[in-house]
Amino acid sequence: MVMIVKSKKSSRLTPEGPHIATLASVKGKPNDEAPKKAILRFAIDGREDQVTKEVPVSFEEKAPLRRDAETLLGRQLTAKEAEEGLDLGSLVGRPCRVVVAHKPGVGGRPIAVVTLIQCAPEVVSA
Repeated sequence: MVMIVKSKKSSRLTPEGPHIATLASVKGKPNDEAPKKAILRFAIDGREDQVTKEVPVSFEEKAPLRRDAETLLGRQLTAKEAEEGLDLGSLVGRPCRVVVAHKPGVGGRPIAVVTLIQCAPEVVSA
C-alpha cells in the first residue's frame, strides 16, 4: 500500500534562516503600560508577513532586550543611558538581519519566530 499526503495550501511561513529585515513595531505584553514582555515585530524584505521575537522586559546588562536594542543601535549603551532608559519606539525602522526558526504554535501548527537579531549587513561590512 502507498500512502500519499499532500499539502492543502502553499506555505506562507517565512523560511528558516537569515533574512534582511526592519524593526516594524514594539509592543508590550500584556500591555504597554505595565509590560512583562516586549514583542518585537520585524518586516522581512520581500515578504508580506512579519515575524516576532518575544523577550522579557529587562534592561540589565546581559538581558536579551538590552542586547537586541544595542544590536539595533549598532553600539553598546552606556551605564547612564541604560539607567535613564531607552524609548524602544525610537528603534522602529532600524534595519537588521534576523534569524528565523520554526516552532510549534497553537494546535501544533508551525510558526516562524525570530531567534537572533544581528547587525544589518551594511553595518557589518563598514
